[in-house]
Amino acid sequence: MTELSPEPDHPHPPRFYWLKRLSASASLTLLLVAGLWTTLAWRADRRLGDEFARYRSLGQPVLPTDFDATAVPDADNAAPVLFRAPRAIKTNSLTDDDWNKVGPLWPDRPIPDDEIAPLTRLAEAVAPARELVRSARPKKSIDWGLRTHGSVRNPTSLANNQEFLGDLILKCAFLDHHRGDQAAAIEALRDGLFISRAIQCDIPTTGTHFYALRMTSRAANYAAAFATEIELHATNSTTRPATPSQIRGLINDLLDDQPLLRHGLRSLYAERLTQREDAQVAGRANALRPFFAADALNAVRGTSIAIDAASKDTWPAASAKLPPPHAPLPYSSNRPSLSQLAHPYYPARYGYATPEESVRGEFQALATRRIAASALAIRLYREDHAGQFPTRLDDLVPDYLPAVPIDPFSPDHHPLRYVPDSPNPYIYSVGEDATDDRGSEQWITPPDHPPESFFPWSRRDAVFHLLPGSKLGPPTRPAVP
Repeated sequence: MTELSPEPDHPHPPRFYWLKRLSASASLTLLLVAGLWTTLAWRADRRLGDEFARYRSLGQPVLPTDFDATAVPDADNAAPVLFRAPRAIKTNSLTDDDWNKVGPLWPDRPIPDDEIAPLTRLAEAVAPARELVRSARPKKSIDWGLRTHGSVRNPTSLANNQEFLGDLILKCAFLDHHRGDQAAAIEALRDGLFISRAIQCDIPTTGTHFYALRMTSRAANYAAAFATEIELHATNSTTRPATPSQIRGLINDLLDDQPLLRHGLRSLYAERLTQREDAQVAGRANALRPFFAADALNAVRGTSIAIDAASKDTWPAASAKLPPPHAPLPYSSNRPSLSQLAHPYYPARYGYATPEESVRGEFQALATRRIAASALAIRLYREDHAGQFPTRLDDLVPDYLPAVPIDPFSPDHHPLRYVPDSPNPYIYSVGEDATDDRGSEQWITPPDHPPESFFPWSRRDAVFHLLPGSKLGPPTRPAVP
């Protein structure tokens, strides 16, 4: 008789209760994590959406289509001509040595001797492009034809080409002035200002605004420097003087600063929308989506602070809205957001300037343009008054200026300061500290560049001299409006 096996004391087959419990716990944990992730993502997206709904209620642009320009008839549109202008440069006639030898041209220094020949060849190569820009200037509007397709566009290459062209034309202006062709120099400055305005049209990004600020500041600095020695009468057969009507045209261009202000605001609006778009792109199918959205909300609020500052009409009022540099504030836009850093094109899209730096640069450009216009108006006044300087800037109104320009760095909307003392007259802005130091050119911070370099905004007051080669000494009398 066969002996039976003993009854097993464990389930057969094995039940694996421990594994089932572990699987159930893991599944429940995953469900809880997924629910928590969905809740966090929903809340973060809703908070970001609510923030933009609030901006919308304030009448601010928050959709990509809000930045689309109105179509312009071809006959009135300067953009197609400007688009062709960079391609008209005869680059084949230039060598690498020509490009490398032409360095930065400073308003307070003559052209180095070894740069005149390559700069002359460069001017000859740029001549066809200058003719195109000159033909585009009378057109009423600029429409690059850029339209949104669900996202804010980033036409960096277009802006780069125009900024490159504008920089070359301003170098030509410097050469024209050096040769004594004052009429061509004035027209080249007007061309540069026109291109800086064209870059801003239909391309609202902080990058294009940075290009426009840099170009308009350079053109205004050159205009202020040329005003000290510009000729209105031919001194010999090789010179070509500027005409009063040309100078008045340049003055009007410099004082027409509202497009610069409008584009500054629009570029910040577009920057804010781009921050939201970047969060959506970076968070798509990404486990960190809630964190990208939350961080984008902080970046958006920081840019909104800069928008509030840019809407002010004086630097003291604007700076009161801005966080101090490198301040550890949660809503400061001095740093890029996580979603911006995660964007594959971050270096190309955000490597220009922070919104705070753009606001500061905008006020510097405004003041420089107004100072340059005043200096040119004084030159016209001297032409009509036997070389005498006006006793005060009010003497320029209304024959040479529509009104005495306001210093945007003055907290009380005070006009630009003017010291007519001979032999050293000058105009100045009180600068970033908003304090009238009576035309002090003392450095605020010792610079890395040589102390004789032209950096008026790095000094206590931004001083622009009205006679060639003059150097500022101790103030002898208070400034007069």
